[in-house]
Amino acid sequence: MASEPSPPGPAPLGSQVHAAAVNGDRSTLVKLITADPSLRDREDQFGRTPLMYCVLADRLDCAETLLKAGASVNQTDHSRRTALHLAAQKGNVRFLKLLLSRRADWLKKDLEDMTALHLATRHASSKPLALLLKHLGPGEVDSQDKNKQTALHWSAFYNRPEHVRLLIKQDSNIGIPDIEGKIPLHWAAHSQEPSATHTVHCILEAAPTESLLNWQDYLSDATALRRG
Repeated sequence: MASEPSPPGPAPLGSQVHAAAVNGDRSTLVKLITADPSLRDREDQFGRTPLMYCVLADRLDCAETLLKAGASVNQTDHSRRTALHLAAQKGNVRFLKLLLSRRADWLKKDLEDMTALHLATRHASSKPLALLLKHLGPGEVDSQDKNKQTALHWSAFYNRPEHVRLLIKQDSNIGIPDIEGKIPLHWAAHSQEPSATHTVHCILEAAPTESLLNWQDYLSDATALRRG
């Protein structure tokens, strides 16, 4: 007669600490990192730490516990993203405030050379972007990704007029060409959404010059004005 299969053993401590973070189980989290402080920055197969999972699962109290215990705020996963990248991607203002208060480095770039500022442009709400802008130093607003695109390019692409206004107010350069030769105006004018005219106007108000309107990209002779 075949023997009964033995029950599975306890999950590895690394798995347990990630599970506690995801589930918001603060008491288990405290118990684990107190017994073994190295667990506070333990990476899983994606290179993600418990702090990163707190961001993904919106477990602010567990994140505060980890940070108070000395968890690294700027550690990166296999995509080179930090907890701040993830908070910006999710548009989670509470987490952005917490991480920035713990000296999270918003200038860190992921594998696509994107910063948290780039990722914050994805959200309809301008609050995540506005919060990050308060932490910028001179000349930092125009950090470029691997396609030479700034947060202003992405705001124009996503048709976010309020984001565009905020970035221009922060002295973002409206004339920077990306890898295709496109300036933010090209991306705004290329949008099929009727509301894109607002985004276009925001950019034109900043520099209503003939040279800007006639800036031609490297791929065709079409100007931003003709695309509109």
